[in-house]
Amino acid sequence: MVSTYRVAVLGARGVGKSAIVRQFLYNEFSEVCVPTTTRRLYLPAVVMNGHVHDLQILDFPPISAFPVNTLQEWADACCRGLRSVHAYILVYDICCFDSFEYVKTIRQQILETRTSCTWNRTYCSVESSETERVLRFLPHPSGL
Repeated sequence: MVSTYRVAVLGARGVGKSAIVRQFLYNEFSEVCVPTTTRRLYLPAVVMNGHVHDLQILDFPPISAFPVNTLQEWADACCRGLRSVHAYILVYDICCFDSFEYVKTIRQQILETRTSCTWNRTYCSVESSETERVLRFLPHPSGL
C-alpha cells in the first residue's frame, strides 16, 4: 500500500517558494521570478526507507492569514486543503526582514488554530537567498 503525504509550501511574495519546489522536483533553478497567483499542486512519488510514498506538494501564493476553521479554508479557493496537510514548509528570504516576520506570523497562526489536532505536524523553515538555500527542521511545539 502506498501512503500519501500532503505538504504545504508557504511564504511571502518573492522568497523563492516555487523555485525551491522546482529545484527539489526537477533539479532545475530559474533566475526569473514568476509570481504564484494560484495554488499549484505537484504529485511526485518518493522512495524512503525502501517504501514508495506519494507526495502532494501544494505551493501556495502568499495568504493574508491562516484559515482558523474549515469554513474559512474552503471559502477562499487559494486556501483549500491548507489545514489538512501533514507538514508545512515555511520559506523566507534571509535578506528581507519582512518575509521572516510574515513566516513567524503564519507559523503562530498555524500553532494557534491546530492545537485541537490529534496528530503532530512537522514544520520546516527554509532560509532563501540568491546564493544559498538552508533547511532547518523545527521540533514540534509539544516536544514530541
